[in-house]
Amino acid sequence: MAMVIDMQTHQMRDMKKMLVEIGRLSSKEGFSNNKVGVVVGSCKAPQPPEIVVGFDEPLNLLKMKLSIDGVSVIVVSGPGG
Repeated sequence: MAMVIDMQTHQMRDMKKMLVEIGRLSSKEGFSNNKVGVVVGSCKAPQPPEIVVGFDEPLNLLKMKLSIDGVSVIVVSGPGG
């Protein structure tokens, strides 16, 4: 039982430290009314370019290789940008 109370005490202390630090950073940056930040503008991804240069040959090679192997489902993934 003492371990549970001790852990709760540590968690409460850590939360209070975080709140003090957030308050300090907020006042340092000039934010008011408990607003930590404001997003300006759109957050959606930009439209892809109409023409992608240099990918025709590798894409056609990949399509040919996959059709030879008899693949019926293709999953393409990777980082954005």
